[in-house]
Amino acid sequence: MKYNHPVLALLLLLSTPVWPQAATPAPLAGDMVVVRVGDIALTKAEYEKLVPGFDRAAGAVTTGAGTQSLQSGQEVARMLALVSEAQRRKIDQDPKMQAVIRVRSYVLLANALLVSLKEDMQKDEAGTRALWASEKNNYIDVRARQILIRY
Repeated sequence: MKYNHPVLALLLLLSTPVWPQAATPAPLAGDMVVVRVGDIALTKAEYEKLVPGFDRAAGAVTTGAGTQSLQSGQEVARMLALVSEAQRRKIDQDPKMQAVIRVRSYVLLANALLVSLKEDMQKDEAGTRALWASEKNNYIDVRARQILIRY
């Protein structure tokens, strides 16, 4: 095979591997550190618990990549670097930021409770309906014709 363009031939030659590809890496132990950023170190077990919690609704920046992907590891490292720098600058000790953090934790806990209650109701829907029917008279049905809001 003869190439008229030597640069193209060189690129083609370099892009074709002549050695066997590396095998997939061996599985890591749960206590092995996989991400270290500043003073923060995450073991494999901690990392696998942390990554699914990242989502845009919670304010984290992830693309939804799986826990095994390089991209998710880079996103976690980037986020931890930003957190480490914010802590170094003592942004987390600002009273306004502490209030925001407190409110976010309340929202996360409330949402977790709602998800848990919904799952419990779906497990025993017939029992939930029977309880509602038996306790229906303990609840008040409020009807409002007009709500006034004063500024």
